[in-house]
Formats: sequence, structure tokens, C-alpha cells
Amino acid sequence: MAEYHVKLNDDGKIYAGTLSKTGKLTNKSDVTEEALEAVRDHLLYMTRKEQDAVCFAWKYQNGKSLLLQLEEKDSVDIKEKK
Repeated sequence: MAEYHVKLNDDGKIYAGTLSKTGKLTNKSDVTEEALEAVRDHLLYMTRKEQDAVCFAWKYQNGKSLLLQLEEKDSVDIKEKK
């Protein structure tokens, strides 16, 4: 088991720390911005490695799924929604 764990807290922030014997995160530090940047960099790496869209899907107990699809495009090809 890893020494450090990353969890989303009730306040919507991402924290890293160690787990107590009861499973509670202790010695925690707010790593929200750093965690998001690391995930962004990992996803960019994966899209470049695959040279295609990268998809992730998570199935819920109700049978529905959450689909995350990443595709690298030139900025001029993206139209902003108003």
C-alpha cells in the first residue's frame, strides 16, 4: 500500500496525506492545483502517445456511465460556447 494517498474532501478540495488505522486521512496537505496540473499533464501525455482520442468510462450502479473523451485540437478549430 502506498505511503501517501490522495482524496477529495467534503469541501471539494484534493488532499494528500497518510491514512490512519481507521482509514482517515491525516497529515494532509491541500494539493488541488498541483493534482489537477499533474492529471492534465498525464492526459496530454496519453493523447500524444496514442496519437488519437483517449477515452475513459466509469459505470454507475444505476447502469449509467460517465464518459470522458480527450482529443487534442488546434485552438482555431475550437469554437467557444456563449
